[in-house]
Amino acid sequence: MLNFTLSFCERNEPAIQKTAIAVAFHDPGIWSHGTFDYLPHAKTLACEYLIEHGLNEWHEEIEAMIGYHHKFTPYGLHPEWLAESFRKADWIDVSKGWLAFGIDASFLKGLIAAFPNAGFHARLKSLTVERFKSHPFNPLPMMRLQIEKQEWISDLTKNLEPQGSSLLYSNTTDNFKIQ
Repeated sequence: MLNFTLSFCERNEPAIQKTAIAVAFHDPGIWSHGTFDYLPHAKTLACEYLIEHGLNEWHEEIEAMIGYHHKFTPYGLHPEWLAESFRKADWIDVSKGWLAFGIDASFLKGLIAAFPNAGFHARLKSLTVERFKSHPFNPLPMMRLQIEKQEWISDLTKNLEPQGSSLLYSNTTDNFKIQ
């Protein structure tokens, strides 16, 4: 993830540090909290680390890197942040290079060979099957078509209210939900 992310952005010390922190905290919530709905836990763990190490000014960017790393569409809210590079890197990782986003094939192949997944992808598959059995309508809760905050949200809300629905936004998970 680190190498893939850095292949999409300027390689400087803050970018390396931010990416390393996001890499360290983006998935462990699966195991530390025993759930596939782990993004809120991952963001909390990262924020605790940032506070403990006096890096509070990176909080929003790293939270976006973690919170949007499973986003299906490009992250565009803060193009200067590393969130989009991190999102692409995760898709490269989870697809085992099938999605490459323009990365040179030999570089990609070399990184995948240098850092074998040691059963990580196989474990994710088995966890997905287990999750599907207990949550068939929401087997992958971390995979969302997340909506970035845009002005048109108020128009969408107006259209939902006459139908008896409302649009809820959660600051903690940074997601919208129609209810």
